[in-house]
Amino acid sequence: MLTEIIPSSLHGRITHVVKYIDANFSEKINLEQVAQLVFISPAYLSRNFRAITGFTFVGYIQHVRIRHAKHLLLESNKKMSEIAAAVGFDNFTYFNRTFKKLVLTNPLKYRMDNKTHQKN
Repeated sequence: MLTEIIPSSLHGRITHVVKYIDANFSEKINLEQVAQLVFISPAYLSRNFRAITGFTFVGYIQHVRIRHAKHLLLESNKKMSEIAAAVGFDNFTYFNRTFKKLVLTNPLKYRMDNKTHQKN
């Protein structure tokens, strides 16, 4: 939850949204709720989030979640389904599809390939 005073500038509001996503990526996050937190309309937030960050709102959430999933894949022995849930995916198939789209390989292969490289 954002507890700081929301700045009036658009860039300041987008920065708050980014910080909110970074801190709450494992929770359900939707555009409407976040837009309310920074006192702007969902459409305005969506359009300007992309213009300022280069990511769509959902795309940024996926990016953050997959970045954390990559870390967990290499630093833990958790099952894939546990990692998917830990980073905010409630559907394992969607996690696999999103991971493969962003990393260009599936989570298991990513873990196997990169744990092997870490040992060398």
